[in-house]
Amino acid sequence: MQHFFRLRLPFLLSGLVLAVANAGHAAELLLTNGDRLTGLIVNRTAEAVVLSSTMLGEIEIPVANIDRIDTESGLNTDPIPEEKPVQAEETQVVKAKPQPAPPVAPPTPKPDSSPTPAADTFFSFLNPWSGKLELGFRQIDGRTDATHFDFRASAESKMGRNSLKASARLLYSEQDTKVTNERYDGSFRWRRELGERTFAQTLTSYYRDPIKLIDNNWEQNVGAGYRLFKNDDHTINVGAGLTAQYRQTNIDDGSVYALVEVFQDYSYQISEKVKFSQNAVAQYSPDGQARFISVGNQPSVVDTGESNYKLRFDTTLQGTITRSISLNLRYEYEFDNAVATEDARADQRIISSIGYGF
Repeated sequence: MQHFFRLRLPFLLSGLVLAVANAGHAAELLLTNGDRLTGLIVNRTAEAVVLSSTMLGEIEIPVANIDRIDTESGLNTDPIPEEKPVQAEETQVVKAKPQPAPPVAPPTPKPDSSPTPAADTFFSFLNPWSGKLELGFRQIDGRTDATHFDFRASAESKMGRNSLKASARLLYSEQDTKVTNERYDGSFRWRRELGERTFAQTLTSYYRDPIKLIDNNWEQNVGAGYRLFKNDDHTINVGAGLTAQYRQTNIDDGSVYALVEVFQDYSYQISEKVKFSQNAVAQYSPDGQARFISVGNQPSVVDTGESNYKLRFDTTLQGTITRSISLNLRYEYEFDNAVATEDARADQRIISSIGYGF
């Protein structure tokens, strides 16, 4: 009998251990909400833990609600074995060696759409014209009755290297029923760009002034100029030329003179709506004298001591009110030493006007 227990005892102890193991083991569960549960773990899966508690009985707790499990054997922070994803074998990515870009063929030149030399001439009026009309009027009634009237019209166009400008002017003043100023004039200028800074121009002009005893005065100028400075705001031009003058007065059938001319013009765009412009012209006849001078109020014969020369200086300050309406303030000075009436040789005017652009 003693020999029987000595043989069977190891087997009985092994079975007792297996029975206790199958019955479960004591553990304490710390849940994610802070609660603690104590009992025996009956079953464990990847999704839940089955715990047998003396107070709650047998309950199933999702693994997602368990923060950690403390067992008798020690702390087990990862009680639920998680299946780790099988990592794919790392494949070596071989970057393709950059290949040089294929040569790009030069673009095919487009046909030149600029005006041909035949079309880029003085007689081409295809481009639109822009212009302005100005009117200044003042009337005074009282101890002195006076009327002052000023009308101007101008138009410009640019065609390739050619720029055209036409202008006309009527000035009339009357004081105590006596005409003190009466002038009609017009001009046409053609300017052609020769280079980046050089240009050539012709200017044809005509005026009539009964106060100065001038019935007709025609002038044809041919000259060249140089652009001293030009940017978005400032432009300064200077030049010189020759002028042929034909003048007919009420006491002369008409005479022709040759004059040397120098000119200068300047423009300054002060702001988007304010512009200042100025131009000056000086003419002189080296071998001509004034045909007529006055003695008192009567014209006399030739005085060889009087030279034939002219000066003109104009400035304009223009303020734009709208796209079409502008206010203009002008100062004009003219001197003509060949005028028969000495008192009428110099003119000086300050004119304010309203303009309409088109």
